[in-house]
Amino acid sequence: MPSGYPTTATLLAGNADGNTTVSMSYSANGTLHPASPYAVSDVLTLTISGTGSLGTGHDGSTLTTPFVLQMTYGAGVTGQEYIGWWDGTINQWVNAIAGDSNSNLPADYEGGNALQESYATYVQDNPSLTLDQELGVYGFDSTTNTVWAVIDHNSSFVVIPEPGTSGMILRGLAAILSGSIFLRYISGG
Repeated sequence: MPSGYPTTATLLAGNADGNTTVSMSYSANGTLHPASPYAVSDVLTLTISGTGSLGTGHDGSTLTTPFVLQMTYGAGVTGQEYIGWWDGTINQWVNAIAGDSNSNLPADYEGGNALQESYATYVQDNPSLTLDQELGVYGFDSTTNTVWAVIDHNSSFVVIPEPGTSGMILRGLAAILSGSIFLRYISGG
């Protein structure tokens, strides 16, 4: 893993046949696309081709049958994370559900409805739903440092904190920096 994050990607559910090819590769943040300053994982490039390919999404990515992608992120990260997706139309990392065939743009770019549970718990609580009905649902499990999303498109993916968490990180960094500047000022340094 290029950047040292302990990133693992797993496909938890989905439908494929003998004509479907799935490939995954990792790269460091900033290698294939502009770096996300908030990323807490390596970048996963996921490609599903063959029978599972169902057309083209709004950004030109290949649409697939729905699947559940789960990714891990670095220990020590706190807050609400989600799987980010590189949207080539707006050249930004956004919530992965924004690339789905049923996306609600622009609201899905930031999301904000992450479930605070594992995918297994979600399925246990919603046993009658199909993957098609789950499309666009996503969540995180802070006890296992995992995020998951039910999506239907190929792309590059990375784990990113929810917008509120990113704001807290930036405010915390600003407070540390301003405190450091203040201390240097009082100490004459």
